Amino acid sequence: MMAAVAMLLVAACASAAPAPAPAPAAPAAAPMEQAESWGQPGSGGSTFNQTNAAPANIPAPVSGQADAVAIPSDEAEFMTNLSQDIVSFDRMIIRTSDIDVETADFPQAVSRAETIATLYGGFVESSRQFTVTRPTRENYLRAFWQADYVLRVPVHNFDVVNRELIRLGQVAQFATSSEDVTMQFQDLENRLSIREEEERRLMIMINNATNLDERIRLESQLTNLRLLMETYRRRMTEIDQLASFSTIRLSLHEVEEEGTGALLYAGIGDDSFGERMSFGFVSSFNFSLTMLEGIVTLVAVLIIPLLALCLPALGGFSLYKKLRHNKS
Repeated sequence: MMAAVAMLLVAACASAAPAPAPAPAAPAAAPMEQAESWGQPGSGGSTFNQTNAAPANIPAPVSGQADAVAIPSDEAEFMTNLSQDIVSFDRMIIRTSDIDVETADFPQAVSRAETIATLYGGFVESSRQFTVTRPTRENYLRAFWQADYVLRVPVHNFDVVNRELIRLGQVAQFATSSEDVTMQFQDLENRLSIREEEERRLMIMINNATNLDERIRLESQLTNLRLLMETYRRRMTEIDQLASFSTIRLSLHEVEEEGTGALLYAGIGDDSFGERMSFGFVSSFNFSLTMLEGIVTLVAVLIIPLLALCLPALGGFSLYKKLRHNKS
C-alpha cells in the first residue's frame, strides 16, 4: 500500500515538471535592463528606478553631455546674450586734467608742449602768452612769462601726454577728473528717436492735408520739431567729441630756477604768515623804490625839452619887461 502511494507521488511530480518556464515572458526583461543601464555611473543620464521602464521617445544621452542639459536652452541663450552685451558695452567718459609747471627755460617748454600735443594726435585748441610782474630772489620786480594752453588729445593718449607734459619742468599742480556721460548720451539718442518718429508722422499728415490752414499749422510744427532735433544732434556731437578727445589745461610759469618762483608768489606756497608779511613789506618797499626811480628817469628824460622850451620863454619875457620899461 505504501509503495503504491509513493509511486503516485513520483508520477504527479513528473507530470508537473514542464510547467514553470513561460518562454514568451523572457523578452520583457530587455527594457528593464536598458532602464538599468541609464542609471549606471558614467552613462551620462539621471538615475531611474528599476521598476520603471524608459519612455520610448526619449533618446539615450551621449556620454559626457550631462552638464550641458543642466540649464534650459532659453535661459542659456539669455545668459550668453547678456554676457556679450556686458563685454561690448562701451561707456563714454570725458577726461580732463589741469597742470601747472614752473620752468627756467620758458621758450623750450612752450615749443615742447605744442610738439607733444601734435605728436600724439592732438591739437592746440587755444593758447595765450603774457607777462606777470613778480619779485626776483633779490626782491626786485621783474616781468616773467606765462603761457596758458588748452590741449585736446585722443582719449587713448591722455595718460601718456600727461606724463610727457609734467616733465617740462617743476610740477606745482596736477589734477585729473572724469565724467561719465553715457546715460546723458543715451537719453539724447532716445529723445531723438522719438522726435524722428514724430517727424515721420507729421510728414504723412502734411501730405494728406487738404485744408491750407491745417497744412500751414503742421508745417510750423515740423519746423519747430526739426530745430529741436538739430539741438539734440549738436549736443550728441559735442559729447562724442569731448569723450573722444580729452582736454588738458596747461599753465607754464617762467621762473629764475625751477621750484622757486611762480606759484609761491601767487599765494599757493606753504610759507608761514610771518614770511608772507615780510615778503609783503619788502615788495612794497621795492615797488616804492622802483616808482621813485621811474619818476627820476622821467624827469631826466624831460629836462632837456623843458629847458629848451623854458629858456626862449624866459628870454621873451625879459625882453617884454625891458620894452615896457623903456616906454614908461
